[in-house]
Amino acid sequence: MTDVAHRAASDGLAQFIPVRESDILSALLEQGAFDADEDRKKFRRLCDMLAAIYHYEYFQMLERLRNDYYYFSPDVAPHAALDRASRDRWYDDLVQSREQVLKDANFTALPHAEIGDAHRRRVGHRVEVKASFDDFREIRFWRRGRHTELCEVADWFGLPRRRVEAEVFDDVVLMVAMKPRDEIGSPRELKTLAHRKIVPGSVLLKYFRNIPSGDLNALPACVW
Repeated sequence: MTDVAHRAASDGLAQFIPVRESDILSALLEQGAFDADEDRKKFRRLCDMLAAIYHYEYFQMLERLRNDYYYFSPDVAPHAALDRASRDRWYDDLVQSREQVLKDANFTALPHAEIGDAHRRRVGHRVEVKASFDDFREIRFWRRGRHTELCEVADWFGLPRRRVEAEVFDDVVLMVAMKPRDEIGSPRELKTLAHRKIVPGSVLLKYFRNIPSGDLNALPACVW
């Protein structure tokens, strides 16, 4: 527990401990200052009650996020029939509910400048990956937890191989919002989107695990 808490604190997110709730509860019951089994039972019941309260509160929050996302789902895409004012209003609602959910889940927003710097510092890649954020209405990244890993990379022609240290994010959330159809001025771009079965105006929310910081820049090109 000490090592995990230190890892979270060093990440600037001391309130996030990447351990299952059941494991934390078991540790508290075993190491807590309880004089009798009855006291342990009472403490467990208290934890169950608190969990039920939080479950109810977050259920409401997630339902709101689902409802707000409905208007921008690429599978439904009812936004195509909305006027611009209604579309912008629903999009603002989606942004607000998304921010609240991620904030409560202890995710931290990643600025585009930081993502670009990490991409330029990446190790073991010689192919330049370019993803123009201007092609989208909005692209946002959030991360939670990070650690370093030793990975093996090859030099020129595959020899020799060397071990380098890379920064890895434990959890990453990516939001890719496409421009509405009336904001895409190029018929060629519309044709390309149709060919790739991408719905203009739709929004994708994706969750990733254990992503090297230098690879974040390439994720938007891989979501469709």
